[in-house]
Amino acid sequence: MGVGIRFGLKAQFAILSLFLICATAGVSGYLALRRERQILQTQIVTRGEGAARSLASNCGEALLPAPDDLYLISLLRETTSNTTIGYALVIDETGKIVAHNDLAMWGEEYVSPSRQVHNPVDNKVIDIYVSPNGQLFYDFGAPILVGEGGQLGEVHVGIPIQVVGDLIRQGRSRLAVVALALLGVGLAISMIMAGLIMRPIQMLARGAERIGSGDLEYRIKLSRRDEFGLLAASFNSMASKLGELYLNTLQMLANALEAKDAYSRGHTERVTRYSVEIAKKMKLPEVEIQTIRKAAIVHDIGKIGIKESILNKRGVLTDEERNHIKSHVDWGAHILRPIASMDKVISYLFHHHERFDGSGYPSGLSGHDIPLGARIIALADAFDAMTSDRPNRQAMARNSAMAELKKCSGTHFDPEVVRAFLEVLQPPPVDELEQIPTVEEAWASK
Repeated sequence: MGVGIRFGLKAQFAILSLFLICATAGVSGYLALRRERQILQTQIVTRGEGAARSLASNCGEALLPAPDDLYLISLLRETTSNTTIGYALVIDETGKIVAHNDLAMWGEEYVSPSRQVHNPVDNKVIDIYVSPNGQLFYDFGAPILVGEGGQLGEVHVGIPIQVVGDLIRQGRSRLAVVALALLGVGLAISMIMAGLIMRPIQMLARGAERIGSGDLEYRIKLSRRDEFGLLAASFNSMASKLGELYLNTLQMLANALEAKDAYSRGHTERVTRYSVEIAKKMKLPEVEIQTIRKAAIVHDIGKIGIKESILNKRGVLTDEERNHIKSHVDWGAHILRPIASMDKVISYLFHHHERFDGSGYPSGLSGHDIPLGARIIALADAFDAMTSDRPNRQAMARNSAMAELKKCSGTHFDPEVVRAFLEVLQPPPVDELEQIPTVEEAWASK
């Protein structure tokens, strides 16, 4: 936008939203995984305790009156057929292993679990057994009961902690997919929201920049019933009032200029009125009509820089004096140039002394290369000059001036502009023509 912003607010908003989404997703994911691990531990406890109780209830018959190895092996195989069960064993009342799914462990002394973990979900402590090869198991035991309170021993089943780890990893993968999907959706929503929020801000910033740089014709097109709309309306009102203030200032300068030249009082007002009427007759857009009106008001503003002695000189001007007067278009452009919205006004002012045949000044433009607004003001300016008293000549009659406009149509003036102006004037019946100065003579006196 040209205001020196390297990292736009939209990008900052999107990144902030992305950070918040990532932080929320990260914390939520951590808590979800932690909760899932605890729930999985609860499920493992339920499964392990159930498997231990089931095995214990069937082992009583296999141990009385003496251990039935084949029956015990059958029970252990049935228990470990569940892939989540890592081991199953039976110990007698002396603590000796009388049955184990690993035949090498038969007859060995049972080593109790050495560690515990607390599961806050169901407020239980889970025993952890470390096998000789270092593998970790959740260990669940149940007594083998017979008769009235008699106990023959215990059964123990182990579920590898790795099972929980594998399920956690699977859950983490699923969570990652969901998180990525949510992240994408969140990012898309944040970009959309950033666009919705930033669009009016950017429009206000562009409007403030253009108005601040002097483009007082610019208006912020933002129709909203909120603070943004109120700001836009305020900016537009400010620009409108500044434009009016500047135009009024120029009008005051034009009036001050006419006060220097007693023979040109009312000249600016008449040229402005003629120019606007010509533009309306040519059916130009309202915006263009207003531009022409502004240019007509200030078309001679550069004469502030012209010596008053030359402006009011009676008699023929010298070449040097004539060139000095011609410089008023340069002065006028110089005065208005700081205002960016005056570009077209400056163009019309600068070229309003060009002639249709290319013999005018300052650039020698011809035909339609001359801006239309300048061609209109040129005609209005010349007509008022011919019909006004000047230091070195008397005003010519209205019908004589109109005849001179017809005569110079296609050479000095644009024929289309001449036709439109003559329709505006609606001349009365032509009186007897008097001897009048030529357009060159009339313009020379300006």
